[in-house]
Formats: sequence, C-alpha cells, structure tokens
Amino acid sequence: MLVPVNQVSPGAILSSSIFAQGRILFRKGRKLTKNDLEIINQSGLRSIRIVRINGDSPRVGIIRDETRELAAKSISSIYQDYKNLNSRRFEEVKNLASTIVDEILASSDLKIQAHDLRTYDTYTYYHSVNVTVITTSIARLLGFDQTELLLLASGALMHDIGKMEIPQSILNKQTRLDADEIELVRCHPLIGSDLLCTRTNSSPLVWAIARQHHECLDGTGYPDHRSAEQIHLYAKIVVIADLWDALRSERPYKQGWPAKKVIDFLSSPSMQLKVEPEYVELLRSIVLPYPIESLVVLSNGMIGIVVEQNETHPTAPVVMIVRDEYGVECFDGEPQLINLVKESSLIITDSLD
Repeated sequence: MLVPVNQVSPGAILSSSIFAQGRILFRKGRKLTKNDLEIINQSGLRSIRIVRINGDSPRVGIIRDETRELAAKSISSIYQDYKNLNSRRFEEVKNLASTIVDEILASSDLKIQAHDLRTYDTYTYYHSVNVTVITTSIARLLGFDQTELLLLASGALMHDIGKMEIPQSILNKQTRLDADEIELVRCHPLIGSDLLCTRTNSSPLVWAIARQHHECLDGTGYPDHRSAEQIHLYAKIVVIADLWDALRSERPYKQGWPAKKVIDFLSSPSMQLKVEPEYVELLRSIVLPYPIESLVVLSNGMIGIVVEQNETHPTAPVVMIVRDEYGVECFDGEPQLINLVKESSLIITDSLD
C-alpha cells in the first residue's frame, strides 16, 4: 500500500525499493527504523509502499544495528584521516574490535541473515565492519580465544585502509579497469600494511592481514603471490569474509550476488584451490541461503520477499508474495504471507536477489 512518509511508523516493511539520486536507498523487504524514516524524509520522498507485519522484529545480523552503525562511522573517520594515523587512533580500532568480539562471544546463534545496503561512497567502511563480523564469527567456531579474536578483529577492521590512497574515481569506476588502474588497485595491500607498520604500535599480525588479504592458496593472488603455507591463518579467514561481502554487495559496476550463489561459488572446485575449504564450510554453516530481503521464486511460480526466518528450517522462511502465479503484482491490500514450513507443498526454486 502507498502511505505518506509522515504516517509510517518504525517497524513497517517496504514492499518496494526506495531510490534516491539514481541509487538504492533502501531495498524492498527492509524493516524500517526511526533512523531510516529520517533518511527517507531528508531525501524528499513524500510517500512509500509498505506492508505491516505483526510480531517481533526479525534479527538481521550477528551484532546489533547500533554497533554496526557506530563501527562504520568510526572506521569512516579513521580511514578518511588515514594520513594522521597513529597509535592513539589505533586504540580506537582496538576498542571497536573489543565491542564486536564481545557481542559475537555473547551470541548464542551465529547466523548471517542480511547485509547492509550502502551507498558507493560508504561501501569501504561498511565492508570493513562486515568483514570483521564474519571473520570473527568463523574464528570463534575455530575455537579462537578472546585475545586472538581481538587481534584478528583489529586487523580485519583495518584490512582495506590502503584503499584510501587509491582515487575514488577508480574504486567507483562503472566500466572495466584498464591495466594501469588494475595495477594501482593491487597496490592497496602494500600501502595498508606499510601504514600500519610505520605509524602504529599494532601487531605484525595486523600488518599481515592488510598485506595478505588478496593472496590465494595456489599463488595466483597479490601482491606477493604467496602460496598456502606462506599465508597467515588470520589472512586466510579474512580472504573468505572479504570475498563473501564483496560478492554480496552492489557496486557501481555490478549487481550483488544472492547468498546461495556466493556460497556455491566459494565451494566450487576452482575456488577450493584458492581459498581454505575448511573455512568456507564454516561460513556455509552460518549463512542462511535466503536472507531477509531476498527476492525468491516459489515452486508454484509466485515471487516473494523473505520477511522472516524459521530458525530450525533455514531453507523454508516466511515469504511475502509480491507477484502471484499469473505475474500480477500484489502490493494492494493486506500482504499475503506464506510460511514455507507450514506450506510443505511449496519450496523455493530460485533466488532473484
């Protein structure tokens, strides 16, 4: 239903994506927060299409939204002021890492249900936070203690700081990079590790994460073409988290991949030669194949948005129908919700995420 923005309350769910200045502001299926509504108001939109779902809010991440937003804001400040990076500022990084680690250790259920949509200008900062959350979650499953998790999380937060030396015009280029531009981008691990080494009192393991997070087991990565035994354990975990979030995210030059497609790709025979298979399996164990906000096709031809998870049945979420089996859009009136656990005759056959 189409509703004036000033009549929408927190908790409403978008039934249609919101665009601003040619970019997705919020995707259909998002459960709106007070902050979201303020952003929508500021964008100048007067009405939006929503549905209202009763019940508790679905969990949308391993850490709290407030923690994610605070961490992204802080990393943005540190990254943008990278020329003044020093040991004092790195203490801020460690404090952020400590908060993230504490929340992950306190979580009883590590499940990746959704990732944040972000503008291209803020991608690097949210990406760094997401990579940290995923990396730390995998390491927790590996049995890392709190001290090890804190060190790993600190390095993951700073893994991409070298990108600050790369022109935004290249990072956000909407066409294929030329050879010189590719070579420049591939310098960012060296730049990042050098910044951390020379300007902070951080551990050499933090430098290693920044330098090695694009290396591959078969030696085809960069910048040093290290092979399996030459890549640090911490970096091997960050490699997988970095790939996961990069492939899931929308960028100027590509659409984000569905969660299931990313996992299938990372598990493919060719990628098993490049990334640690054991860590991919751990990632698979915490990824829900159809995260909230996923657009899915049902076996009867209907198309719907995943609005709620069934914790014990990850392949059978609750779906809000947006197009019926005849191809007719279903945004008018009360939403049709199908709980695929209860409707056992229906299954998800495809993702259009």
